[in-house]
Amino acid sequence: MRTAHLRSLFITLLFLGCKADPNTIESSTFTDEQEPASNKTIVNYLALGDSYTIGEGVDENERWPNQLKDSLMAYWDPKVEIDFVAQTGMTTAELNAAMTNAQLLDSYDFISIQIGVNDQFRGYAVEEFRAELSILIQTALNLNLQNKKGIILLSIPDWGATPFGINYDRSQVSAEIDEFNRIIRAQADALNIKFINITTISRQDANDQTLVTGDGLHPSSKMYSYWVEEVLKEIKNLY
Repeated sequence: MRTAHLRSLFITLLFLGCKADPNTIESSTFTDEQEPASNKTIVNYLALGDSYTIGEGVDENERWPNQLKDSLMAYWDPKVEIDFVAQTGMTTAELNAAMTNAQLLDSYDFISIQIGVNDQFRGYAVEEFRAELSILIQTALNLNLQNKKGIILLSIPDWGATPFGINYDRSQVSAEIDEFNRIIRAQADALNIKFINITTISRQDANDQTLVTGDGLHPSSKMYSYWVEEVLKEIKNLY
């Protein structure tokens, strides 16, 4: 019983993490030209999110944005450079705060947003999430060269459908995740921004240890590769 409790506490801390420290946000500086991303020599990509974006528990090259980068370079030809504003435990409000301090380019060719799991995990009100997400999307629009065309919103994966999820009421977790995802989809649809559902993939096998890292909670490189397949389909259609 004590072991189970400690494990639960450890995973909780993995979710909550620390508040964003600007020094931990990965950023690089590159020149930009206003032309279609597929025609450029360098494509600047901004990945916004939490542990799912920063790849908690996997190597840097196994993060889904990095896997996407490799795929895009094979498809587009130009070099793709990624800036991250993402940290384990981040809520949407914390990500908004981090954006004000992050050293970013003036504009990006492509921006991905995947946020909200920590809002759900901490029990935050959906109204608060909706308001903070709206602020984040507007910030992304202001940074994106392609306007709405160059932004994608990813759904929140269902962490209840993981080996660790057995410690929680999986049906309740799934219902809450669905509610948050409806908000994400509604905001994407209202602004004609591309929404990509990876939640269904995350629910495919709650007991498959190859789909998660050693903590039994965060996605493995294999799971991320499934997400990238879905994202890549949409990116190819954008340009």
